[in-house]
Amino acid sequence: LEQPPAETMKRMAGKIAGKQFHVPDGDWTQDELEAGINKLVEQDRVVIYDHFGAMDWESVESKIRYMAAGMGCKWIILDHLTALAAAADDERKALEKITAAIAQLAQELNIGIFMVSHLSTPEGKSHEEGGRVTIRHFKGSRAIGYWSHFMFGLERNQQAAGGGDVTVFRVLKDRYTGKGTGVTVGLKYDHDTGLSSECAIEFADEDEDDTKW
Repeated sequence: LEQPPAETMKRMAGKIAGKQFHVPDGDWTQDELEAGINKLVEQDRVVIYDHFGAMDWESVESKIRYMAAGMGCKWIILDHLTALAAAADDERKALEKITAAIAQLAQELNIGIFMVSHLSTPEGKSHEEGGRVTIRHFKGSRAIGYWSHFMFGLERNQQAAGGGDVTVFRVLKDRYTGKGTGVTVGLKYDHDTGLSSECAIEFADEDEDDTKW
């Protein structure tokens, strides 16, 4: 909801081609960009919502209904949830109401909805410095924690020397079996391809400053 559809298309095509098409003067050609976009279009598996002028939940809900019933979409990625409550007088109450509505909509239409959420400021180490993400850090977290079937936290120390390219993918909730809760996966980002691959991680002790990669 905060990214132009053209940039979204370039980023998605870049994942297929292993190129950073959204980066100006990058290591790619116009022919490669067009080939990547054509391949994405030919697969006919992606619908990108042009949100210009409409970011309220009522408008987004009607689009999701159309995508599911009229276009056969089974998976919706809503990035990000916080934008839907940006104009509300009480952000928390608005998010609680919207999250409940999203859960009910997913069940009604028999679809899966991925919601991206901003995080509130934690006590202690900040998230920008790799602070651990917990369920209570999600904005409107009571509702998100209640309605979500799965919850994942992404942790990355942007300031770490040699560790700024590694993200910890943490499973915070697995309602289906409970077996995934607490699982962590390291993801190493490649600046050349724009892709991430699994890597080993070693967590620091509580009295140390940084996680080791």
